[in-house]
Amino acid sequence: MMPLGVDFCRALNVAGIGKTVIEIGSKPAPGQETLANLRPIFGARKYVGVDIEAGPGVDIVCDGTRLKTIFQRREFELGLCIDTLEHCWEPGIIVKQLIAVSEHVALRVPFSCPVHDHPYDYWRFTTETVARWLKESRLSHGFVAKDPPLFSYPGEWPNGVYGFGTSESTVRVDVVKALQARPARDIMITEIW
Repeated sequence: MMPLGVDFCRALNVAGIGKTVIEIGSKPAPGQETLANLRPIFGARKYVGVDIEAGPGVDIVCDGTRLKTIFQRREFELGLCIDTLEHCWEPGIIVKQLIAVSEHVALRVPFSCPVHDHPYDYWRFTTETVARWLKESRLSHGFVAKDPPLFSYPGEWPNGVYGFGTSESTVRVDVVKALQARPARDIMITEIW
């Protein structure tokens, strides 16, 4: 997990979201036990960590493609998947499952970063991919954003892409404001709907 993903979660908390949370990819990578522990940020009444491997921060071992068979529709206020979808063979299915069991969904995915295991690394994503996942769901309001350019190549490739989806326009506004207020972060919102 990147520190920018943690910053995104802090902005979600400032916006008042996260009383009940489900996190996909909750097992921290070696050496990231403190950085990747998102539970203390939210102080949620109910926080369920899901991962394909047992370990610290994991409450349920599953691949994320079966969330609707385990949880109720909209059982969680917030569905999180931060710096994890590149490790999932079927990321689009996992996003749909997360949307089904959550009122609001927050994603952060890599665009340009080195290949890394945990246990495998399959994909990189654009803002268009994340926007399509969210727009093709019941979440009628949202935004996509990107980190500042990591390299000075044509097109200015960002390190990471963010997405937030909700059915409540006021919640979207609150998250955007909280994200823009984060100190020393230049997360650039590229589309709002």
